[in-house]
Amino acid sequence: MLYQFLKVSYRNITRHKFFSAINILGLMLSITICIPAMMIIKNQLEFDNFHPHPDETFRVITQVNYNNGDNERFASTPVPLTEALQEYEFVDAMVPMYRNLSGKASTEEKSLNISGSFTKPSFFDVFGFELASGNGKFALTEPFSIVLTEHNARRFFGDEDPLGRIMSIEGIGDFTVTGVFKEIPQNTHFRIGALASFSTLPLLHQDSEISSSVDSWNDYRRNLTYLKTKEGTSKEAVLEAAKTISAYKINELNFPEHVENYQFDVQTLAEISPGEVLRADIGAGKAYPMENLIILMVNALIILLMACFNYTNLSIARALKRAKEVGVYKVLGAYRWQVITQFVMQSTLIAMVALILAYGLLPWIPLPSRIMAEVQSITPD
Repeated sequence: MLYQFLKVSYRNITRHKFFSAINILGLMLSITICIPAMMIIKNQLEFDNFHPHPDETFRVITQVNYNNGDNERFASTPVPLTEALQEYEFVDAMVPMYRNLSGKASTEEKSLNISGSFTKPSFFDVFGFELASGNGKFALTEPFSIVLTEHNARRFFGDEDPLGRIMSIEGIGDFTVTGVFKEIPQNTHFRIGALASFSTLPLLHQDSEISSSVDSWNDYRRNLTYLKTKEGTSKEAVLEAAKTISAYKINELNFPEHVENYQFDVQTLAEISPGEVLRADIGAGKAYPMENLIILMVNALIILLMACFNYTNLSIARALKRAKEVGVYKVLGAYRWQVITQFVMQSTLIAMVALILAYGLLPWIPLPSRIMAEVQSITPD
């Protein structure tokens, strides 16, 4: 029975070639646009879900309030906030990321630009990034230790083992490579080129190679603060602690004339992406606001519905011929459900052909490079 339905549907499609071509082409183009849109939305909704404790991991953000009533929100915080939050009992681990590791890096063979952050060994306890070589518990323990991504390891050392090798970063110092990341997942708001040990900062500060922002509550633009809480800790408890610290410190700070004060807020990992657009965000350009995803989804659905309406209008235009076809079926003794099944089968076959062609056409569509990168990151090889 199914074979007969498919055979008759195929004959109808090939008999009315122009009608079928218009429908297949319209559906193919609309699906070609909808596929990358759905992939981007799916990818964004899965951001940072590979970490071991996503519901217990928070990022502290800074809201700066200006005298004219406006405000700006930063993904960054002052560096000393890490030690202040560490005093609370509900905190299981603190992860600062001081983004001042950048410049010309040199090895015996090459001299290339590099960028990254200073952080603590707790980074590997809180987040789900793994090392291809080296030990996460000790890789960032000693001063002047550095962990590279696989990409940067190949840039500087080629196919040689980078562990134990020395690389000199201009204006900062000589670092020993103690680890290499496995491939960094695409669906994360982090941008990681290299991570150096946080214990290096006090030594650099003594030599005035890193500015006094390491000890300053006024500088909230360079450092990101993450924390993992103990099980059962609510977001409200973390927020209350952050607000208490900011309220206490405000009285001791000298703000610029246009700044009234600042206060801290917190986000869970799930709220970072999709989430609000923040200044000084390490994932700027990777994590989309929820509004953008909604607009993308609505536009994709509108385009798909236009193709469906086109198919419906063309089918109505052929209603007279289809009425004769139904009459023939009835004369031959076909039941109502068989006629309906025949029409549904033909529509399904057209849609399947359009879907297959759309998937094959996808790599050849001149999409913006940023969108194509998203699509390629989640398209099977």
